[in-house]
Amino acid sequence: MPDIAISGSAGPIQTFSDGLLEHGLVADTGPFGDLPRLFEVADRDTNSFSWLRIGEKVLLDGSWSCGDSRIARFEWTVTDGVKALGQSVERIYSQPGTYSEILKVTDGRGHTDYDFETVNVLDAQHPDQTPPSIQAAYWPTTSIAPGASVTFKVRTFGTTDGEETWSFGDGATARTKSDGNVVPLAKNGFATTTHAFQKPGDYVVRVERVNRLGQKAIAHLFVRVGGADATTVSKR
Repeated sequence: MPDIAISGSAGPIQTFSDGLLEHGLVADTGPFGDLPRLFEVADRDTNSFSWLRIGEKVLLDGSWSCGDSRIARFEWTVTDGVKALGQSVERIYSQPGTYSEILKVTDGRGHTDYDFETVNVLDAQHPDQTPPSIQAAYWPTTSIAPGASVTFKVRTFGTTDGEETWSFGDGATARTKSDGNVVPLAKNGFATTTHAFQKPGDYVVRVERVNRLGQKAIAHLFVRVGGADATTVSKR
């Protein structure tokens, strides 16, 4: 299986960061030549992050992905549903939010893998209107058999508006409501749901929450069901 590395992202096995771009974004505009115009904002829940201004052109770069054989195909799916082929893709964000962009790679032997790049975008005209962010995870992460129950957890930060909505990639959906990080490190801060995938395959799970300003926080998870190491689920 190939290992994916989107520049600077936290998820892949092999990552790249030049120490300046927290989210690994390489832009072709900005006051420092080829660096994007990033600026710091204080967020009450997540301390400080680097944010992109709306209207910036940025480049999401997956060229550090690698595998046992040559990476033959790079497929991007971005938040608005647009698909693109190639090691990198340019994006311009017109609305503030926390975005999650999908990269699927396929190597020369037909093996595939996924990774996701989180992009934080702020409206520089309203720096006090910090978009929410979101954290999601699941268990078990390996040896998932068709029909087995998988536990998903999520916590939204920066808003108590609305609920999280889940799409599991097989047509099923769910709704949860985490605490919005009102009490940091609260024992029950994460909301929980479960789902069973009935067929083997690769699933991209999406979870999002929207605040009253219409700003979305989006996260993705990659779930592989029915691999060679999957445990058979007994039927009663």
